[in-house]
Amino acid sequence: MKILLTTHHLKDFAGSELNTYDLALQLRAMGHKLTIATFQYQDPIRSLFEKEKLDVVNLLEKKLSNKKYDLIWAQHFIVLNYVLFVEGVSAPKVVYRSLSNYEPLEYPPSYTKELSLCLAISKENKDFLLKEGFEKSKIVIFPNSVREEFFTNKQKANKEKITSIMIASNHIPTELLKAVNLLRKKRIKVDIYGLGHKFEHITPSLLGKYDVVVSIGRTVQYALAMGKPIFCYDRFGGPGYITNKNFEAAEKYNFSGRGFDRIMDHSEITSEIINNYSKAIKYSKGLKDVCQDKFSLQRNASQIFNRLEKSGSNVDLLAIKKQLTGIHKITEIYASELRRSIERDKYIQKKEQDISEFKVRIKRQEKAIKDQSKIINQLKERIASTIEGRIINLKRKVFN
Repeated sequence: MKILLTTHHLKDFAGSELNTYDLALQLRAMGHKLTIATFQYQDPIRSLFEKEKLDVVNLLEKKLSNKKYDLIWAQHFIVLNYVLFVEGVSAPKVVYRSLSNYEPLEYPPSYTKELSLCLAISKENKDFLLKEGFEKSKIVIFPNSVREEFFTNKQKANKEKITSIMIASNHIPTELLKAVNLLRKKRIKVDIYGLGHKFEHITPSLLGKYDVVVSIGRTVQYALAMGKPIFCYDRFGGPGYITNKNFEAAEKYNFSGRGFDRIMDHSEITSEIINNYSKAIKYSKGLKDVCQDKFSLQRNASQIFNRLEKSGSNVDLLAIKKQLTGIHKITEIYASELRRSIERDKYIQKKEQDISEFKVRIKRQEKAIKDQSKIINQLKERIASTIEGRIINLKRKVFN
């Protein structure tokens, strides 16, 4: 199948970007031909897509060369609006995926009932969509899912005592940062990955270096797939180690930490990570099998394709366009304003870089002046010492 994936931006090692990356690799492995449409395409995550030679089109810079696909798999409604109503793309099947209840861009489009399917990332997300009036028969839970390399990656046996911890977060809370200091005082290595810290793609080999992972969201599924103890905690708090007892409740809220109303202080976090580690090891072994059943990307994607194949009916894009007259203009305005915003940010960034470089040059010049002044002062001292020595010698000659 020829498939068009849409996402608002591809910039950072963050949720929606990594969802797109993993899905693209999985669909390609299943034999499909892919194009990815986005409004922003830049490093650091751009390097991952380029390394895999994935076809990515920045819609703010050029148009899609192909207008006909077998399937559009979309996230972020504004990009779907753009490819349908501005670019004029068509496909018999259209799937929309909502990644959360809280980000406006991830809210489903008004014409969702006309689409093939609407994928909810969690039960919480599905319940929200049902309350919003979206058609129940169209909504399918499609959780953060894991590529096979996480399940098959060979790991060393879990250690009896914690020696190293990975924290993966783009929004690490204060109490967790304070806990890091306590853990390090206990001679436990703690590395933080995310915005403002080590910023790199989390892979099975990277996860395999640590005894414990502290994170929320998709990284929880990564750790579960590898049979690694995962401490679920971040800006919304969380349950702590994922166990058989709290798994279902944590899964309902996409392992975000929500749903438990539990904020710990730094000493509680430290104590739980250390004291409950041995129990977490026992739970992690069984949860790996549960994860394989629930979060295999290959399995979950195949189920969606099977469902699409059985549905038979195609999306009537012409009917949708007739219902939504003027939407193309609104979408064009959004894209135009976003383009201006991006250019403005680039301009500001360039000026800030120029100012930073200018400050560096000034510091270098100041250092050069200080060095020259030091040399001049040293020369003055030598000259003064030489003159003084000669005067003393002359006096000696005169008086002798």
